Amino acid sequence: MRRFNKGFTLVELIAVMVVLSISATIGAGFIVDVVDQYQKASLRSELVMRGTVAMEQMGRKLRLAVPNSVRVSPSGQCVEFLPLVGGSVYTQPVPDNDNGRLASNSITTVGFTLLAGSPVYALVAPMSSAEVYSGATSANVRAAIAGTTGTPATSITLSTSHRFVRNSVSNRVLISDSPERFCISGGQLVNYRDYSFSTSALGDSSPGGTSVVMADGVDAATAFALTAGSENRNAALDIAINVSGGSETVTLNNRVLIRNVP
Repeated sequence: MRRFNKGFTLVELIAVMVVLSISATIGAGFIVDVVDQYQKASLRSELVMRGTVAMEQMGRKLRLAVPNSVRVSPSGQCVEFLPLVGGSVYTQPVPDNDNGRLASNSITTVGFTLLAGSPVYALVAPMSSAEVYSGATSANVRAAIAGTTGTPATSITLSTSHRFVRNSVSNRVLISDSPERFCISGGQLVNYRDYSFSTSALGDSSPGGTSVVMADGVDAATAFALTAGSENRNAALDIAINVSGGSETVTLNNRVLIRNVP
């Protein structure tokens, strides 16, 4: 008896190969798409984290700025402020434009302790950034400090005799470190500090001193926008930056409320 071996025909094999090829192509495309979306999501998450850390660092410092010392450059790419490192209540009125007292280089206060930083400037009742960054050597809300005495300190010695614009209604004297600023420059968010005080209009160029790159791949049309405060409302600084990496870009926004009552 003749036996016949049963098997697949060439047509059937070709049909199976075609079906398998189509399935493999579809499956590979799906896997590639999933992997690509995962990589994009991971990159966006990294960019958000990088930008958020920078936002929090800026917000923490700006919330401790001397009231009414924050100013923004015309382009909106830089913001400058005086870091508050201490404050106290003075026991005798300081010389000002109204009381006509002779300029003095000493302010007697109740005991106070400085925060981190160096005592560089004493400020009494600053009402605007224009007053803080004024070039006047007298009749100014700001005076350079030569040192403090006591532990805790009970006196502030000024570098030169000074007459302030006005007294504080609460006899409050604020003590700041040297100016500090944040700028978007060359695709980076840069923190500048330890530079010379300038009464010129705030620009976007480097002021010198120490510079620290807080984040790379950063740009913004208008990074900083300041809304002035009032007697019953804090000043508000709106921050808007784009953080880019690879083919992805995320936009981050934050509003920092800044005390404006000196």
